[in-house]
Amino acid sequence: MNMPPYRVGTSQSQTVIANKNKEMKIRIMLFLLTSFVTACYSQNSVQTNQIIRSSTEKIGVVSNTGKLLIDTIYLSIGVPYGLGHKVLPPKEENFKYDSPIEYYLVLDSERKSAIFDKNGEKVFGFVDCSKLEIDDHTKTIVKIIQEPDNTLRNYLYGFDGNLIFEQSFENVGYINQSDLIALIAEDGSKKEYYLYNIKTKNKLGPYTHFNIYNKDASPPLGMDKIKFEKYTKLNIITIRQKIGNKDVWGAIDLNGQELLPTQYQGIVPIPWKETLLENPRMPSIVNFYFYAYPLDDYKKMFLFDNEMKIYEYNDSGNKIRKVE
Repeated sequence: MNMPPYRVGTSQSQTVIANKNKEMKIRIMLFLLTSFVTACYSQNSVQTNQIIRSSTEKIGVVSNTGKLLIDTIYLSIGVPYGLGHKVLPPKEENFKYDSPIEYYLVLDSERKSAIFDKNGEKVFGFVDCSKLEIDDHTKTIVKIIQEPDNTLRNYLYGFDGNLIFEQSFENVGYINQSDLIALIAEDGSKKEYYLYNIKTKNKLGPYTHFNIYNKDASPPLGMDKIKFEKYTKLNIITIRQKIGNKDVWGAIDLNGQELLPTQYQGIVPIPWKETLLENPRMPSIVNFYFYAYPLDDYKKMFLFDNEMKIYEYNDSGNKIRKVE
């Protein structure tokens, strides 16, 4: 019986080659994985960097790989938690920030303040001040100075170190989910507020009051928190200006674009029970958020939906008409 010739070693050599190829692939994958992990850890962060103290009690910062990022020549270095600045509307008192921002607040031996980034690059300073606040979204810095009369004044700067306004402010606050910065020139009895869009460079105001309706907003006095939840999704600001001897209200979005002209006697969240809005004569598909009265007619009421579209409400006839 003739058997086909059997080539000794052919299958064995193929197995050896296959194993070597498999081993090479594993080595390549391990190398790539190690390189990826190393690359991830080599990216500096205030959470992986280390604040160190020298033998002379001076402070600096090193990266997780041991690279000196900020020389050990400073009096103190701290990491701001939260957002590094004031937020409007204010967070609840018991709100806790878990993550630091990627900047350092640095104090030199002359007690001048500066801001460095996570890579040890100076962003702003060194300057004489009471405090520095920073906003990464708008790339702005607030320098707070204590005046001779012990009042605090705020100056707004860009990351380039240039002063944005020559004017100082009693307070500066940042609005989350927005390019707007609130510039409070005078609070208290005088009340002079502005809203500044850092991208368009538009300065809106002066206002005597404004209400912010976004995820940070809290219900006004007397409104149920659950019923107020829908207002936190509006992302609008109602504004009040003094025209003559009258307070006049309007509304803008979080970019400063006008939604309602300032021509109403107040724009008020609706406190009514749902039964009023469930009246069968009213459009059931419309969910109303605010009501207001025009300046020239106290008997006329307007309702506003989530897009601030206007509806006229006739109380006597219990009817609603959309205003085009």
